[in-house]
Amino acid sequence: MKIKTFYTSLFAALIAVSSFGQGKIIKLSTSEKDYDMKNATLAPYAGEGISGVQLTTPNQKSGVAWLKGKTFTEGVIEFDVMGANNPGASFVGIAFHAQNDSTYDCIYFRPFNFVAPKQENRDHMVQYISMPENDWYTLREKRTGEFEKEIKNAPNPDKWFHARIEVKGDAIRVFVNHNPTPALVVNKLNAHHDGKIGLWVGSNSFGRFANLKF
Repeated sequence: MKIKTFYTSLFAALIAVSSFGQGKIIKLSTSEKDYDMKNATLAPYAGEGISGVQLTTPNQKSGVAWLKGKTFTEGVIEFDVMGANNPGASFVGIAFHAQNDSTYDCIYFRPFNFVAPKQENRDHMVQYISMPENDWYTLREKRTGEFEKEIKNAPNPDKWFHARIEVKGDAIRVFVNHNPTPALVVNKLNAHHDGKIGLWVGSNSFGRFANLKF
């Protein structure tokens, strides 16, 4: 009986490991009615053989398009994304574990830093934030270098690139363009492990998104 129980538990564990990261591709609607929009506008976009959506925020606040009826707990979020080589005005990523419009986790990229001439800027390519208490500025001041990193072999800032975010418990790992080495490894800074998920752009930015899977 103990042997049977052992193999049953082992089988369940193997299934859990093999299924980690096996998500479903979400066809991104090009209509704002299928999102809960916050300080942003959304429109269809197609370029470089990829069809998706473009999210734009026109002011100094970040913008989010929350996917209606969708939540995320843990596992893998994958998506294709494109920003621009526009210093200080290109911030693109995914918000998740949202409790409301202002309380959420977010992983985002600064494409203009992908080709920055200064190492100080290159160290700020990919970022984790936990809103509202831990925005990028607070983390950079109090825990310098811990929640933002350089991406080795960084993508072209004006092209689509692939992002993979693994979330398991409090651990978050970010991979770029199928590189087996994570570009960023952090632990969550809040106790929320479930919530809304959405497309995210920073101040005065646009972001293009496609092939979302989680």
